[in-house]
Amino acid sequence: MKLNRVLLTIAIITLLYSATANATCNSRYVRWSHKTITVLPTGSDDTANLQCAFDLGATIPGVTLQLSKGTFITGRLVVDGFNGTVRGMGMNVTTIRNPDTPLYVTPGDFYMVPPNSPYFAPPYLLVFLGGDYNVTDLGLSIVGGNPATDWSIFGIRDWLGHGITSLAGPLVILGSATDNGYRKANASFQRVAVKGELSDDPLYGYNTYNGIFYEGFVGPELLPIKGTFKVTDSAFQTVGSSTPVDNLVDSRVSLTGNKLSDVVVGGEILDLKNTVYEFAHNQVTGYYGIDLYDNCIGSESNCGTSASYLSITNNIFRGTEGVWLDATFAKGTAALVLGNNFSLVNDIAVYLGERTSHCLVVGVDDGTVVDKGTDNFVIGMRKAGRTVPARQATGGRPARRLAK
Repeated sequence: MKLNRVLLTIAIITLLYSATANATCNSRYVRWSHKTITVLPTGSDDTANLQCAFDLGATIPGVTLQLSKGTFITGRLVVDGFNGTVRGMGMNVTTIRNPDTPLYVTPGDFYMVPPNSPYFAPPYLLVFLGGDYNVTDLGLSIVGGNPATDWSIFGIRDWLGHGITSLAGPLVILGSATDNGYRKANASFQRVAVKGELSDDPLYGYNTYNGIFYEGFVGPELLPIKGTFKVTDSAFQTVGSSTPVDNLVDSRVSLTGNKLSDVVVGGEILDLKNTVYEFAHNQVTGYYGIDLYDNCIGSESNCGTSASYLSITNNIFRGTEGVWLDATFAKGTAALVLGNNFSLVNDIAVYLGERTSHCLVVGVDDGTVVDKGTDNFVIGMRKAGRTVPARQATGGRPARRLAK
C-alpha cells in the first residue's frame, strides 16, 4: 500500500509539472521530456519562452535545459535557484543576444533594489540567483551602440552630465540567501563565447562592461557571495572586464584555458575573504592582464583581500600592463605569480602595491617587477626600484569602480 501511494504521488506531481508546462510555455518552442527541456528560437522575441523554460527547470533538480541551434533574442531573464545544466549546440551555433530596442534599467543605483522586488531591473541580460549549475556550448552577445536605457550608479550621471546606455554585462551571478547570513551560488561555464561591440560609451568604448560577473552585490546590504565560480575553454571579446569577481567569502574561483581579446582587463579581483583564486593557462590581449584592488563598498561587504590565496600561472599576457596586485593583503593572504609570458607587455609586467605581502613572483627575464610591498620575493625577473611611480590615472580603474 505504501509503495502504491508513493507511485501515485509521483504520478500526480508529474502530471502537475506537465500541466504547468503546457499551460505557461508555448509547446511549439518549449518541449519537456523527463529531465530535459528543449527550447527552440522563434526568430523574434524569445523572452517569454526562455523565462518559462528556466522557471520550469528550477522545479526539476538535475534538469538539462537544451537550447537548439540559432539565435535567441531576449529581454532580461531572472533565473532563481536553477540546479542543472544549460546547454547549447556550440559557441558559434547557439547564441543568446539582447533585443534591438534598449533594455529597461533602473535609472539610478539599480543595486539598491532587491531581486524579489517587481522593480528589479539591473543592466544585465541574464541574472542567475543562487543555484548550482553548469553552462556549456553557447554564445552570449550584446549588440547595438545603446543596448540599455539611460542609467546611473554612484553619481555617474552627475559626473558625465548624462547616464550610461551600455549594459553592465550579458550575465551576472548573484547569491541566494543562506542560513549563515551570506548568499550562495555555484556556477560553472565551459565553451562559452561572450562578445560585445565597440560603441561611443564614455567609460570603456564598449557596449558591455563585463563578460560573466560573479559578485556579492545585490540589495542595499551588499552581503558577500560564497560558492564556486569556474570558467574554462571560453572566449571573451570586446568587453571591459572578462570575468570579474567582487565581494566573495569562503569561495573557490578557477578561470583556466580561456582566450580574452580586446578587453580592458582579463582578470579583475575585488574584496576576497577566505577564498582561493586561480587564473591559469589563459591568453589575455588587453590593457591589464590582472587587476586586484580594494573596492570596499557597503558596510556589510568585504574590504580588501583577507585570508585568501591567489595563483596566477602559465598565462600569456599581451597589452600595456601585466599583473597588478594593488590591494590590502590581510590575515595571511598570499599570491603566486609563476611561469607567465610577459614578453608582449609594454609597461610593467608585475606590480606589487604597498599593501601587498607574501607574494612569490617567478619567471624569466622578459618583464619588470615593481615591488612596493613587504616580504615579497622575486626570482628570475628584473626588479625595478621602489621609486617607480604607481600607474597613472588611465581611466580604467575609476571607470570600473563606478560602473560596478
